[in-house]
Amino acid sequence: MRAPEGILIALVCTVLAVIGMAVVLGGEAEAADIYIPGDWVVDTDLEYSGDTVIVRGNVAIKDGGSLTLRNSTLLIDSRRNDAFALVVESTGNMYAYDSVISNRYTDESYHRYFFNVYNDTVFVNTDISRLYGWRDRHGGLRLYYGTHFIKGCNIFSSSTYGIFAATHVTMLETHIYSTSWTRFQLATQDRLYDIEWRIENCTFTGNVNDPYSYGIATNDGFDTHYRRYINITNCNFAGLSYGVYSDPDWNP
Repeated sequence: MRAPEGILIALVCTVLAVIGMAVVLGGEAEAADIYIPGDWVVDTDLEYSGDTVIVRGNVAIKDGGSLTLRNSTLLIDSRRNDAFALVVESTGNMYAYDSVISNRYTDESYHRYFFNVYNDTVFVNTDISRLYGWRDRHGGLRLYYGTHFIKGCNIFSSSTYGIFAATHVTMLETHIYSTSWTRFQLATQDRLYDIEWRIENCTFTGNVNDPYSYGIATNDGFDTHYRRYINITNCNFAGLSYGVYSDPDWNP
């Protein structure tokens, strides 16, 4: 028996709606240009491959969730007077391979977002940009806690830092440039434990005629009870006032 035409149309619309929901929320989304029109909470394991994900709001990775990007682009749709943030909370993780993490628009300095990290991450062959600070909030890839592995990445278009690290970092074959003040800032004043950084085959490029540009800068006032181990091997420093700068309170 032939179903009424109206029922068929309703059924098709329902199926399409379910498919659309799966594209946005599924564990391995495949469709391009996925748009999330508000804050996005990642509290499960999500993986995107070959996709572009645009978020008009904050991103929080937490509660045992993880976000993995493979050959994908994650764009924060931040505009004038927005202060959206991509946050890897202490209960989440983020992994990016051959991907791009940036702002959707790149024409003005206010086209930026904040990137704050409190747990483990891996970034490989990934471009990370548009991390400009705003008002009293400094920008940059801000690594507060956890252990982080960065290899073959480009980190650029940010201020006041390219990377701000208060925790363990291994960084290999990475280029940090087009940032104000410091490309890689180590600040560990309140960390009551030993910390190690391994930086190899990296390039730190300064801005032309910037009298206050640093490649790697350290800041720590503790005595030698808590040790900071920094291994810098075969790195290139270009156009900088200081290649490696240690705060007067730093105790190697």
